[in-house]
Amino acid sequence: MTDLEPYLKYPAGGPDSWGPRAWHYFEDVANSIPCGQCRPFAQQLVSASHDVVNILKKGRAPYNRANLLKFAETVNKAVSLCHSRHQCSPRHSSGLRPHGLTACEKKHPEVVRKIERCVLKVKHQRGVNPFAVCRASIGCDKKAN
Repeated sequence: MTDLEPYLKYPAGGPDSWGPRAWHYFEDVANSIPCGQCRPFAQQLVSASHDVVNILKKGRAPYNRANLLKFAETVNKAVSLCHSRHQCSPRHSSGLRPHGLTACEKKHPEVVRKIERCVLKVKHQRGVNPFAVCRASIGCDKKAN
């Protein structure tokens, strides 16, 4: 349930009946945001999200192609920045770093970074242990000597 429940009145029927009303509610919320910096972003988000649904779920053309492309650029920029700050890149045992570091890897953090970059490239291959492949190819002991 939501705090808005008393205000949300949907017509009976399927998505063709209540879908337009739901999107109208999203637009109303975005338009009513008091922050002048946040409101345009929310409006862009709602419009782009509506286009995503229309394209992916309904096979329709985007309503506002320019807005969708600009929003995609904004999202890509945010994701790229997030990764560069290591805020979106997992840095724990279930992510890019092996469960336990070898003595050599503990002494050579640059090797660990190389392993992490390697794992990013290898982890999508089926039937491969990315940590084993990357450790073998990078070889900390070779680098340490």
